[in-house]
Amino acid sequence: MEWLGRWVGEAERARLDEVTLDLTPSRSIGLAGAVTSWQAHIAKLDADLGLPPDDHSLWVSHDLVAAVIIRDMVAELTGRAGPELRAAIEPAIADADRQYRDFTEPDEDGCLVRVDGRDLADRDWWWHRIPRRGPIRRELEQEWSHRK
Repeated sequence: MEWLGRWVGEAERARLDEVTLDLTPSRSIGLAGAVTSWQAHIAKLDADLGLPPDDHSLWVSHDLVAAVIIRDMVAELTGRAGPELRAAIEPAIADADRQYRDFTEPDEDGCLVRVDGRDLADRDWWWHRIPRRGPIRRELEQEWSHRK
């Protein structure tokens, strides 16, 4: 069973995907798709924690930025959804967010903000967390420790 199927059925998923965000003039993403993508990114980031440093499939800090940008989309789309749809999808979002919190910790040095390069002072909590360990953590420590 697909992860999102624990919370919503096919008909409800279709209604969730009617709440869309344009990514380009010819491409958009729906709420169910964005939540599924957020969880898939989290699963990959978490799985990478156990891989050896020389594994060529490892994601880097820019992939973490991409993941939290997707979480921004989830937040925007959730805000556009009606109360009934929000209530249906919020348990799935909470589960994905919990998974993210489980392997991350506060980014007290603002490393992720610097990787992204934009002013993120008003960003939500997911922009202020980084993995506790693993390849992205090592990359961030190597890149930013000498810049302090």
